[in-house]
Amino acid sequence: MAASDPTSGLPSDSTSGPNGDCVLIVDDERFFRESIRDLLMADGIPFLLAEDGAQAAELAMDPRVGVMVLDIQLPDQSGLQVLERVRAVRPELRVIVLSSHTGQEAVLDALGLGACDYLAKPIHEQETRLAVRRALESYGVARDWATLRARIERLIDEVQRIGSLDPTEPAETLHAMVAEAASRVLGASKTSLLVREGEPLRVAAAVGHKLPLAELDRVQVGDGVAGQVAAKGQALLVGDVENDGRFRLPRRPHYHSGSFVAVPLSTPGASEARGVLCATDPETGRVFAQEDLTLLRLLAFTAQQRMDEAADEMAAMTVPEADDPDPGAGATGAEVARAVCEAMTRETEPAALLQAALRSVSDTLGARLVSV
Repeated sequence: MAASDPTSGLPSDSTSGPNGDCVLIVDDERFFRESIRDLLMADGIPFLLAEDGAQAAELAMDPRVGVMVLDIQLPDQSGLQVLERVRAVRPELRVIVLSSHTGQEAVLDALGLGACDYLAKPIHEQETRLAVRRALESYGVARDWATLRARIERLIDEVQRIGSLDPTEPAETLHAMVAEAASRVLGASKTSLLVREGEPLRVAAAVGHKLPLAELDRVQVGDGVAGQVAAKGQALLVGDVENDGRFRLPRRPHYHSGSFVAVPLSTPGASEARGVLCATDPETGRVFAQEDLTLLRLLAFTAQQRMDEAADEMAAMTVPEADDPDPGAGATGAEVARAVCEAMTRETEPAALLQAALRSVSDTLGARLVSV
């Protein structure tokens, strides 16, 4: 556990813990500051201390602060002024006001300015603990929702980018876009897209891997994590592979985390997965959670749709075989166009020219009826 700064109660490592898990205590009376501080220390909640409004306004800008316990009466300015000033910059901050029994009108004003709760002096230990925990939980929910909303907007942007790709672009371009999108949406340093070619899964695109794609191992369906996802057609979320009884796999040295998520790429109604989209090594200090799995599944669904559309577009460029086998069946659009041009060069009259063009289409495709 990181050592705490004795003057603030915050871990000395400023990156420890999520933003918003700290409580700012603002009171000019040392007794109340230290009483609330002791309660927070006993519950393992990090804190900051301020003696006046100027200190409070400055420390409230620290992103680690999610809750402020604010005395209404301060020596340099009104607590209401501090509340209004801070909330204008950080509207998401949860503020609990402290007031004496004679300050009820000020408490109502504070609630009107956005305070979430109030405590009467002298403070009651259990009431204070409950108020702080409610405020921290409320801030955490709002913070997580804001983060998820931003990630959903990022996913929408990536889906639009993938959807705007020309279907005639090489498959490698689409594969690379999908792997890069997964990295950005999930905040993962390593991602990979595996596609099925016969039985083995081939790594078609990857982010964060040092080896060239051709040197990355193929995976048999049913083997390893990706192989199991492909075989079962079910998404997989793992917090720490070393402690997950489903795998009994050690953490690989070139991975910083044992957390990963993998989802199958499959067409609705298909009996087996067409590929697997994987993400590993999430951003420092966290593991993949259920929302990561959901976001990756949405991205995989979009990717598979786009891959299917690209395949359909390529298939449309080749005319399908007629019911009755014919030497001209299966001709490409280019071959039909060439035959039409050659036939048209032999005629000069409009009517004859049109008939020659239709006849060449009929002969090339083996079609009984051709009309314009």
